[in-house]
Amino acid sequence: MELTKSRQLQKVRLVLLVAEIEALKNCMINVYDQTESLHDPLLVQLSVMLDRKLNKFIKYQS
Repeated sequence: MELTKSRQLQKVRLVLLVAEIEALKNCMINVYDQTESLHDPLLVQLSVMLDRKLNKFIKYQS
């Protein structure tokens, strides 16, 4: 069964979104390892970005 073009694009977007989420998670871990502070401004900014990406992921799943 061949996927429609829009379905293929949706799958690609989902794969890219998962990659972005993984990258943000790794960045947050690295920043925390370096600063050892949960209140670091960069960590807070990364957290906000990750939250937005996770919300998008949830919308794709529903």
